[in-house]
Amino acid sequence: MSTINAYKYAGKSDKINPMIFRYAVISSVWGMEIPKDIDLKRFSDEAVNVLKAESHSEITDRLIFLYGAGVISEETAVSLIKANKADFYEDIIAAEEAVISGINENAEDTLPYIQIENILLCAANSKKYPEIQPVSFAEAQIIAGLPHIVLVKGFAKIKDRDFYEFLVNFDEAFGTVTKDDTVRIENVPENLLECEDVKNGEINSVYYPFAVNLRKIMRYAAVFDKLYGREFISFAKENSLPVAIKGYKI
Repeated sequence: MSTINAYKYAGKSDKINPMIFRYAVISSVWGMEIPKDIDLKRFSDEAVNVLKAESHSEITDRLIFLYGAGVISEETAVSLIKANKADFYEDIIAAEEAVISGINENAEDTLPYIQIENILLCAANSKKYPEIQPVSFAEAQIIAGLPHIVLVKGFAKIKDRDFYEFLVNFDEAFGTVTKDDTVRIENVPENLLECEDVKNGEINSVYYPFAVNLRKIMRYAAVFDKLYGREFISFAKENSLPVAIKGYKI
């Protein structure tokens, strides 16, 4: 039987493709096979071609695992692997913990995978784009559970016109992602209310602006509907007083 040097395929490269080959060799030597009752997703050829030359790290390993286990989409996996930021490593760990802890919980207490993905994206986007205030996975989870806010591909969008107008009158910053994958801050907040997608409630549109001051929005949304909540927020801002929920302050 002819033999082929495994190092010919793995080499000294730090890219994803050679490292995946190393794992394949190790798994084979270990005699490990995926149990037949585990249903794994596979990257499309297009995704593999995009990612094969990307740098390898533990972040990429964990994101590939999250994708293969069906927690996150191919689009999310590819975008976060390409970003490959150590800043959101802890958020990826937290997303995995949310999956693992949910295995032994009641169904009604378990976070759906789509929600875990959106929370992870929210936390990761806040580190990927410098214009967005950084939040942790735990903070993003609070945001995801608040009224008036919906996470769309990880971006915090205001779904209620009343709250939207309140924030615009407060001069809160909103932005959109441009074609070159940067965030453009809307300089004239009043114009946001004239945006066709905002007027029509097309919240899934890429042209529907998202909030960038995430911690502040998180606290405003938590207080807004309470008795005299709007008045309290206004009073707190005018007098530089903190608005706090669960120990977080603005």
